[in-house]
Amino acid sequence: FRARHPGLRFFLKEAHSPEVWDALQADELDLGLVADRSVPRQAGWWTVEPCLDDELIVVRGPSGDPEGGWVTFPAGSALRELLEEAFPNPDVVMELGSIAAVKGNVRAGLGRALISRAAVGRDLREGRMVEIPTPSTPLARRMVLVHRGRERLPPAAARLRDLLLDRGTVWGSSEDGPRTPAGEA
Repeated sequence: FRARHPGLRFFLKEAHSPEVWDALQADELDLGLVADRSVPRQAGWWTVEPCLDDELIVVRGPSGDPEGGWVTFPAGSALRELLEEAFPNPDVVMELGSIAAVKGNVRAGLGRALISRAAVGRDLREGRMVEIPTPSTPLARRMVLVHRGRERLPPAAARLRDLLLDRGTVWGSSEDGPRTPAGEA
């Protein structure tokens, strides 16, 4: 995106779904990428556009215990809710606020994680993580782009939205593994 639009300045923030919703409503963010399950079911001020069908898997570090505790996100996050549904009463040994932190601690052998296959594709290919097959995984998860309406998006956000929804350009493949565009599953 930056290569196509070198003059544009934008800000990216990694946050859990409740924070994204609050920031969108307060006009602090223009676009959010969240799990569809976090979208309030009642009608609202937002526009929701399917963006990516994701797959969640269980991983550990190469020397990690396949039955070790869980390294995960805080209670209330969409991924934590999915973990608790798929693996009731999980032994959580670490709560972290970012995908990078979860991945780093799993790589170090400090536990296992339920995480996006797309986020760990390179780690799996390069042997820094190992997938743990379970009866509960893989879990399908749809990601959606949310905003206050296309007509309210600033030009830079509108261009980024278009790029994110251009399934052939963004989600068709990546160095971290294949990604399936929403609507093709």
